[in-house]
Amino acid sequence: MSYPNTIDSPGGTAAQGTSLLTSPDHGLDHRIIGSAIVNLETKVGVNSGSPTVNLLLFGVGAGSSTWGSQGTALTFTNSTFNSGTIGTPAITGGTANSQTVGTPAITGGTYNSGVFGTPTVTGGMSLSANGSITQTSTADHITLTPGASKLVRFAATRQDITTNTYQNQTVMQHGWFFITGDGSGVNSGTITFPQAFSGTPVVLVTGLGGKSGSDPTTIADMTTTGTSYDAYVPQINTIGTASFKYTIDLVNGASFTSTLRRGFAWVAYGTA
Repeated sequence: MSYPNTIDSPGGTAAQGTSLLTSPDHGLDHRIIGSAIVNLETKVGVNSGSPTVNLLLFGVGAGSSTWGSQGTALTFTNSTFNSGTIGTPAITGGTANSQTVGTPAITGGTYNSGVFGTPTVTGGMSLSANGSITQTSTADHITLTPGASKLVRFAATRQDITTNTYQNQTVMQHGWFFITGDGSGVNSGTITFPQAFSGTPVVLVTGLGGKSGSDPTTIADMTTTGTSYDAYVPQINTIGTASFKYTIDLVNGASFTSTLRRGFAWVAYGTA
């Protein structure tokens, strides 16, 4: 009659078919069994109660688990976990209503309210009508990393002359390039965007300076030292959804010799 603190033992020697009711004590066995049943019901609880562990919430075949404060593993399959603290759960197809989660992997489920550690969410995430992403505690960079060869899309406003347009699916692409003089005055070319835009983007270009004698390999190879390096203006001729054409105009009588490389950087904003 000591459960749930310790496990009860039957009274005395096990009864035989020829045993008297007093030897072993038959009444004592009845009291132990009756008390154990009540204690088990109290421990397990009922559907509307608040037991330590309500086993009725979990279906047969949900998997083996270690319960209590020393538990190290819980497996939930198509179950609802209402409130608690979870370490590193894998939730598949279930609903987690309110709890603190460490590093969960949630596939196809619904997480209604709680605190995440470093979760992996598969199947998309939706914010409510007034939802926002807010960084708390120590401020740091917020990183959005899409899949390979994909871009981060965002909402932005664009102004064409004086007409303002609110554009979803806005992306940014940027790069740099150089053109080598050949002594003949050829100073134009085409830049193809890494990914085509769905509409004509806004493109900005600016000069980077130059490098003499060999091709630059990084943007840091360019220099503006000397008038022959910075005496040019990169301009845009035409802009399309997949590319833009540029021209490098020389100024102040500068020459475009075959040993000089002139660089420029570009940035393009548009929808994709």
